[in-house]
Amino acid sequence: MVELGRVLRWTMLASVPVVFGLPTSARAATRPHVIIVVPEPRSALIEQALLLIRGELIAVGLGAEIRGDLPSSTAASDGAYGSLQLEDDGTETRISAASPAGEAIVTSVDDRTAEADAEVIAVRAVETLRAAVLQYAKQHREGLPEVVSGFARLPKTEPAPTRPPERQAARVPWLQLFVGPELAWEPRLTPNLGARAGVDLGPRWGFVAAAFESTLYRFRADAAAGDAEISRRALSLALGARFQPVKSWEIGTRAGAGYAIYSVAGRAAPGFRAVSRDHASPLALLGVGAAYYPLPALGVYLDLGGAVALDAASVLIAGEERTTLDRPSLEISSGVAICLF
Repeated sequence: MVELGRVLRWTMLASVPVVFGLPTSARAATRPHVIIVVPEPRSALIEQALLLIRGELIAVGLGAEIRGDLPSSTAASDGAYGSLQLEDDGTETRISAASPAGEAIVTSVDDRTAEADAEVIAVRAVETLRAAVLQYAKQHREGLPEVVSGFARLPKTEPAPTRPPERQAARVPWLQLFVGPELAWEPRLTPNLGARAGVDLGPRWGFVAAAFESTLYRFRADAAAGDAEISRRALSLALGARFQPVKSWEIGTRAGAGYAIYSVAGRAAPGFRAVSRDHASPLALLGVGAAYYPLPALGVYLDLGGAVALDAASVLIAGEERTTLDRPSLEISSGVAICLF
């Protein structure tokens, strides 16, 4: 079975000169090739090895230019990616392989051993040539023909694993002004429209906020004996914490204290006496809010807060309590934030 396989292999390789022919320099330059140098005269052993070598090169798509001596230039720009020299002195076959930019790799086969035949020489020659071409291929990956990298068995470079881009938090300004309308609820009174403005100062994770708020239209408490109109103005100072769940969005919470001034103007029905009073009280404050910054210097916010008066004022009409101010109160405000720096 071994002899039959060898006979079939030699029969196929015997057709190589007919199909491939002896390449001229013009033909070799049209595709990647190697230069095989075999001095004359050639022994039968070298001729057989040469057929096997050429067959192997053809199988991988490389051309072979056979010469009697080595040309002065074997640059890759000429299409030559390696050279192979075979010399047989009757006792030893010397094999030397080199690439355009590398030192020669030299090996030999002892012709006197029983294993030394054309196939052994061809295999040794091809592997030596492959090692030489690999040296060049490792240093010249860019633009290297695929047939050359395939013959050299050049390992493919795995792209470096790319790290997902780190989420960058949007810049939160250290100082910003805010202003907007406010809707307030007092116990047992209809909601009232007011305004709120202020400033907050602090880094990305926290802030100090100062604010002023005032009613634009007075609260109204009604009874058969008359009615009362109530206005409220307050100053506050709070400490807060904030974080950004996603870029350009901010969520914060705050707690602080304030000082409120209430003005109550009574109007009496016939038979009753109207009284007007002013009252002031310290406040305890708590709130949460969110903001979105579509532009670096501009944001919009929504805020929910509550207040409790420590010295609450009650509004009485004909001896009947109509409301107790800021016990507690609730405010919802929305507006714009102007980022200064």
